[in-house]
Amino acid sequence: MDSAKILFDKITLDYIKAEMLGKQFENNILECKQKDSPENGNIEMGDKAKFAKCLSGFANTGGGVVVFGLDARKQDGIDEITAIAPISELKKFESDLREIESRVVERNIQGVEYKRLETESEKGLLAVYIPQSLTPPHRSLVDRHFYIRAGGTFQPLDLPLIEDLFHRRRRPALSFLTRNVGDGRIWIYLKNTGEGTARNPYLVFELPGGLELSNFELDGNTKQTSCVLMTSFKEFRGYCVAFKAGFSTPVHPQAEVPIAELRLAGHISNDQTCMVKYQIYADDMEPVEGEFSMLVKGW
Repeated sequence: MDSAKILFDKITLDYIKAEMLGKQFENNILECKQKDSPENGNIEMGDKAKFAKCLSGFANTGGGVVVFGLDARKQDGIDEITAIAPISELKKFESDLREIESRVVERNIQGVEYKRLETESEKGLLAVYIPQSLTPPHRSLVDRHFYIRAGGTFQPLDLPLIEDLFHRRRRPALSFLTRNVGDGRIWIYLKNTGEGTARNPYLVFELPGGLELSNFELDGNTKQTSCVLMTSFKEFRGYCVAFKAGFSTPVHPQAEVPIAELRLAGHISNDQTCMVKYQIYADDMEPVEGEFSMLVKGW
């Protein structure tokens, strides 16, 4: 979970009063904004411009949280949250922000979340979580600028940085896949559903009971060297398998690459399903962890 999402999940009215109010902050994941007209829930042009800049800047960088309804002022050059400035018609304000979200920034941003923090009935603050985008760059459609978050502020991008963000769109997205290939054998695959090549992939997964790692590579003749059997890895229990030959195994977009073979340690008469925990790493990709339902066919 990223730092911005952790902060968003923590934020409550009590948290703001205890941990934020009256304190200085200068970071890249939190922005505090007053609503232009807090006495009603209507979105003014200034509100729209602020929201568009936050969407663009946070999505183009590492993600962040904007809280509407807080007064932040410069103290010795650093922002300090000085007061709560609650917004009336809070539900309307949230609804209207949701409605304009896709119209104030170029290219939709997936995963934006909203949280109302009521100070009294129909009045309070609104926190918005904006994740880092997998499809940057995003431009504010209010002032036509691309923004990034740096040094605790939103800064417009120059052309080289915009080009770099376009390049960042081509990211890999690896997933875990298995196939029964007969005779009590199961092949393990890495599948790339992203737009960029996955380089130096590294996979670790739990080895279910009743299965063993083959002594041979997938050609059936070469001794197994691509994978190693480990007795533990992080929170995994029991034996696990690590694929360590990623330096020579790029996974291109839309490709499925077989990397290991598992074999039944004995005969079973009925099909069985095992839940397998795994973690995947690669260059230019956020680590992936999950649990996979593996079918083991009787043999």
